[in-house]
Amino acid sequence: NIAIGVSVISPEMKILSLNPMMKNWFPEIEVSTQPVCYKAFNNPPGKGPCSYCPTIKTLKDGKVHESVTATPSGGEIRNYRVISSPLFDKNGRVIAAVELVDDITERKKTEELTIRQNALLNNILESMTHPFYVIDANDYTIKLSNRAAHLETNDSNMTCYELTHHRNIPCDDAEHPCTIK
Repeated sequence: NIAIGVSVISPEMKILSLNPMMKNWFPEIEVSTQPVCYKAFNNPPGKGPCSYCPTIKTLKDGKVHESVTATPSGGEIRNYRVISSPLFDKNGRVIAAVELVDDITERKKTEELTIRQNALLNNILESMTHPFYVIDANDYTIKLSNRAAHLETNDSNMTCYELTHHRNIPCDDAEHPCTIK
């Protein structure tokens, strides 16, 4: 009972076998009728092989190929990571491809949301006219700064006390009190 889908696809792109996970994802597919994969796995059905299809490459060259899909599924797009491997007969001819399929839709959505949120945060920070820093309170390193800070260094270990007070130890006296302690 694995959380990865497995399918076997013929050189004619017919579905020969599906494991329980694939049957769960695509319950309407009747394997005994050997439907064509690009029609059966897409809703609405595809008119031809998918442009990103790693299985076509595997069936042609006998090598392992990988792709991330954008599969229509009713009113939404599902993303699957598909790894296709050849299945050879005793003479070394490719007779089918085995697809390992992982549904990565939620991970892709989370990644896209993170990218959008990071872009928004960067836009907000860059719109500030005053210097702005994000400082790690554990070691005082500057983790993020805006352009107004004029932090023109590639030193990822630059500390706030080095930058603002030209010191090599954290601020801790009356003249230079630490504001993040």
